[in-house]
Amino acid sequence: MTDIFAGEPTPHDAGGLPDALPLLPLRETVLFPHAILPLAAGRPASLRLIEEAARGNRRIGVVTQRDATAEEPQAADLYRVGVVATIHKVAKQPDGTLRLVVQGVQRFRVVELIETKPTLPPKVRSWNELLSDEDLLATLPRVASVSHQVEVQLAEGVTAARARGITWTRIGGALGMTRQSAWERFSGEE
Repeated sequence: MTDIFAGEPTPHDAGGLPDALPLLPLRETVLFPHAILPLAAGRPASLRLIEEAARGNRRIGVVTQRDATAEEPQAADLYRVGVVATIHKVAKQPDGTLRLVVQGVQRFRVVELIETKPTLPPKVRSWNELLSDEDLLATLPRVASVSHQVEVQLAEGVTAARARGITWTRIGGALGMTRQSAWERFSGEE
């Protein structure tokens, strides 16, 4: 297993949402803002996209495929709402596939997808820009509920890992954070 990059990723709030993002289609997986998700990639286009992003600002757009069996998804095969993700870790496997850890930053909507030039990223707009004030306020309780559920499941997973004797270093590495950060967030000790 070979790391493609080392160092700290771009902070989540750095620069806001760009006008265009390269899109990584996911099969049967949904990424939510603030969630940390391990992913595997093997399609040639996905490998190129991830390697380029990992060497750049580490920001990609993640969208779910409508049909998980599509090997080369086209615009019609992708949902139009996705999440900006920061790539925290990428490791190249012996079989040529990539394993990566991403964290959702914010939701977006694809407003224009240029299929004739696959090297050009689609134009995107922040999800919040598209909502009225009332609709935005109405989404807050649902987002808070999902965020709480994810946090509870994450804490349960870390507790189970610690019960098995897994070190804070390994837990932190799996979550794309330092041992100290993992301990401070999940140990319950001051």
